[in-house]
Amino acid sequence: MLLRSTLAVILLALGACASLHGARLEQLPLPAASQLPCCWQAEEKVEISVPGRDLLLTAAVAVQEDTLTVVVFDPIGRRMATLIHTEGEPQVLAPPDWPPELSRQLLIGLYLHHLNPDQWVFSEEGWTIASDPGLRTLSYHQRQLVKLQYSAHDLAERTLLFNGHSLSVRLTTLSRADL
Repeated sequence: MLLRSTLAVILLALGACASLHGARLEQLPLPAASQLPCCWQAEEKVEISVPGRDLLLTAAVAVQEDTLTVVVFDPIGRRMATLIHTEGEPQVLAPPDWPPELSRQLLIGLYLHHLNPDQWVFSEEGWTIASDPGLRTLSYHQRQLVKLQYSAHDLAERTLLFNGHSLSVRLTTLSRADL
């Protein structure tokens, strides 16, 4: 029950600021999964924070045969959602109370981390990605929408911040192996 109420709070936080200064993240064309280095799998710790609530999840991430697959697990190891992306819109297999915005935000965070900025191809003008040591940003018409900050002590730990949202997502790679 606590998990459902925490997901409800996260859904409200996502919906409250769905528009990010005139641009919506769902307008962002995701890169093709074939751009990602192949073939590997990783275990990620996913910490989602909104004011007054934190949710600790885990995710299994795999890139194989031009497909990115993310399986998100609740704190006791039950599957919550499966995200499958090749190109275009991702396929999301999740219960009705799963926030669809969270699927896209997790995928954006993974692509920001694993792709160089020049590997993103935008069909619409105005989208840019900047990369500095310890930081990557996604902007639309020079307005920063997403910030990916790396921990100064551990590059496997990174935090996703979304302009206009009170939500943050901290991702930590716990293990990674080639397939």
